[in-house]
Amino acid sequence: MERIVIAPISEFESESINHLAEESLSQGFRFVERLVREYRSGLNCFDQPGELLITASVQGAIVGIGGLNQDPYFNHPKVGRLRHLYVESGWRKRGVGCLRGIITVLYVRLRVFGQ
Repeated sequence: MERIVIAPISEFESESINHLAEESLSQGFRFVERLVREYRSGLNCFDQPGELLITASVQGAIVGIGGLNQDPYFNHPKVGRLRHLYVESGWRKRGVGCLRGIITVLYVRLRVFGQ
């Protein structure tokens, strides 16, 4: 099994996830494209307290992305909002999104921030 590396994004380069945006659009999902647009415009940079944007990579190639934002409708430090979670179709059902991956890291972050 190939090693999945989960890491926060320190410098957002939309070119590194263009393939995810294109694939998601072909499947009828617009949220990865929206992630890129909102990040570029400064509308959502995942830079508020407790927020985080991470990628899942295999051998240096990004195969998934997801973020955690403060919930804009429920102003409470223990409530976060999972945003823009997408895993490349060839990597689905292989632990990238959940067990060893993105959701687990974001959940831990929410638990730490919310305490």
